[in-house]
Amino acid sequence: MAYQGPEYQSTRPPTQPLQPTRPLTQPLQPTRPLTEPPVPGYVRPAGYRRLTGPDPATLLTWNRHGRGRRVGAAVIDYLAVAVFLVVPHVGGILWLAAHVVNAYFEGRTGQTLGKKAVGIYTIRADNGEFVGGPVGVGRKLLHVLDTLALLTGWIVGLITNRTYADMIIGTVVVRPPDYGPSGRS
Repeated sequence: MAYQGPEYQSTRPPTQPLQPTRPLTQPLQPTRPLTEPPVPGYVRPAGYRRLTGPDPATLLTWNRHGRGRRVGAAVIDYLAVAVFLVVPHVGGILWLAAHVVNAYFEGRTGQTLGKKAVGIYTIRADNGEFVGGPVGVGRKLLHVLDTLALLTGWIVGLITNRTYADMIIGTVVVRPPDYGPSGRS
């Protein structure tokens, strides 16, 4: 019923209550395949190419990383960049630059030097894509939160497989399945 008053007269039909578009018992389906562009008409920038790595849909099926693998990757990463600290005068700048470059490549390829050595990847938890270089650097900066809170972020990361930085950015660290003699991962 339209509102009718002395100064206003509406011709809009009355609104109907919202109805679900699908039965609530059906599972959600992806809105689009991962291979389609995110927005119709979107064209990737010239020279863009996805760096080598597994398909995002495959990465989502992989297992969460093992605790030892993540600790081993961190030790390798910090030893790799600690080499720059022995260089006098510019060692600190080179050390910081090495951390930034390592974090950038973690965002672009899903792996730092240490993660490549132990075979784990950092991916988005919702779609399996790599997070991108600048987000990888931001994720590395957010690891400060894991450390400042009396290392509780790292302890939570060892228990739940996601640090505070992973929870904020929406990432998860995965490893490929190991098919041993039993055929199970």
